[in-house]
Order: sequence, then structure tokens, then C-alpha cells
Amino acid sequence: MRLLEEVADSPEILEPSVDEAVSRALLGQIDRDQMIEQLRGLRIRFAPTDDYPDSGWVQLRLALQAGLLSRAEAEWVAGAAAERMVVRVLHSMDLEARPVSDGDARALLDATTAALLASLT
Repeated sequence: MRLLEEVADSPEILEPSVDEAVSRALLGQIDRDQMIEQLRGLRIRFAPTDDYPDSGWVQLRLALQAGLLSRAEAEWVAGAAAERMVVRVLHSMDLEARPVSDGDARALLDATTAALLASLT
């Protein structure tokens, strides 16, 4: 009963983690494409420092540094995370009746992806 209540209060604890996806790929339970698809689907919370060692972003950085992810794979995952962030910002701007042009939205996405990638190295 206690476990059910914990899941009801925090359903995100059932989501797979970066560590789980990478480990399953290393063990051959899933292939690299499946790993990347899982990582791209995760809501990886950005944590700019190692103060949050259990955060998905720190796990992603460690996997990249350990050579468990290639730079290209990390770029795909960072691009998906950046896209989710930018979509939230653009939605907020639309609600404020201050729409952003397609060119500016693309520039924001590119800059966000670059910043996320820089934080992984």
C-alpha cells in the first residue's frame, strides 16, 4: 500500500532513468537506436552542476565522459531536451500575445542546444 501511495504521489519514479537506458544498451538488452530513442523520450531535468548527482543531466554527462555515449548521440538527446524547453518558452510567449518568428524560434533552439551540449563536457 505504501508503495502504491508513493507512486501515486510521484509517478515519475516509474520512468526509466538515463543510467537504466545506457546500462540496458551495454548489456545488449536494447540496441543503440532504442537507447537513444528512450533517452530522447525522457524528461531529463537540466542540472548545471554535480550538486544533483542523481539528476538525469548529470547521469547523461557522466555517460558521455565515460564513452558510453558518443558525441552525436549526446547531441540528439540534448536537441530533444532543448526542443522541449523552447516549446515551453514559445508557448508562454504566445500566451502573452508576443509570438516569436520562425527564424527567432530556430535561433533560440540552436542556442539552447549548444548551451546544453556545452554543459555536458
